[in-house]
Amino acid sequence: MNKNFYIVYLFVFVTGLYAQPTIQPSDLPAAGDQWIDYGDYRQGVHTLPSLGPNQTWDYSKEFMVSDTALTKIVAPAAVPAFLKPGSFPNANLATYSVVDSTASYFLKNNTGLYIDGVYSATAGGIDKIDYSPDALVIPVPFTYNNTRNGTARLLILTKVDTINAKLTIFSNINVTAPAYGSLKTPAGQYTNTLLIKRRMENTDSVYFDLFGNGSYFLVNTSRDTSIDFYWLRSGNTRLQLMNLSTDALGTSSAGAQYADFSVTAVNDKVQESSHQEVYPNPAASGSIISIRIAEVNAHELSITDLNGKVIRKERVSGFDKVLFNTIGMMPGYYMYMVTAQDGSVLNNGRFVIQ
Repeated sequence: MNKNFYIVYLFVFVTGLYAQPTIQPSDLPAAGDQWIDYGDYRQGVHTLPSLGPNQTWDYSKEFMVSDTALTKIVAPAAVPAFLKPGSFPNANLATYSVVDSTASYFLKNNTGLYIDGVYSATAGGIDKIDYSPDALVIPVPFTYNNTRNGTARLLILTKVDTINAKLTIFSNINVTAPAYGSLKTPAGQYTNTLLIKRRMENTDSVYFDLFGNGSYFLVNTSRDTSIDFYWLRSGNTRLQLMNLSTDALGTSSAGAQYADFSVTAVNDKVQESSHQEVYPNPAASGSIISIRIAEVNAHELSITDLNGKVIRKERVSGFDKVLFNTIGMMPGYYMYMVTAQDGSVLNNGRFVIQ
């Protein structure tokens, strides 16, 4: 056997080369798709993905699931009227939760999948978040070593105590495809998957109407960065297999989710995250968080940062749902504790602001 041919033969069959996948417009999610997301939001637990061609990623043993949620993709017309689908005329896909009174709206076209906005029909707080321009999530067509850049902006009008407030968030978005290979999760093994990295650099500006006359003054500007990895497969609309978030520097993991598409019928109770009391978790800065109180003798809810600083404290009652917005809360981990009137701890946990 020719020596050079033997070397090539050995390399191909020992390393197990994978085809280089390309994500096409036809691979983007479509109305009618559904799957279960399993989340594990422990910090620093999941291995950061190796980069380059022909990678092998095995996350099958790295998950300790704390969050289970059903995702259904629908047309905006299928969203209940109280979640204002007509307020997002550019959207052509959506997901929603009746129990949490929220809906997310997306735009899908031949260039990619974009977040158009979010509506929350809750008492007080922020009701509508509308990106203009829309925020790029997955570009298409897209393959290994491709790069796509975009910008997004949103304006939120709300109140902080009794003061009218305005929050603007401007985002620079960079999406790359630094690797492809084989992915293994607790749900299965998938060859020929494309890894994309999405980086958002956000500038948040908060303005207060200090004198109540409609003149807003800048009171705070902050910057933050979010980094997410997505494993995608081509060939059908069951596209996103797993995602992993990192810290702002991209040096440590900050939680992960994997998808299970094998279900054909799901108990609706799963949709409302059967293992969690906090939703959404993780949450974006400026979004609304709901905390469900399931203890009949609950008396007080307190929220602290990891340094023990009290961020929020309020009286609650059993079988309640507390809603609050996260304006002014820096990205990171927060702890919550539910106590009885005698001070005994009934429940506790943590959530993430990205």
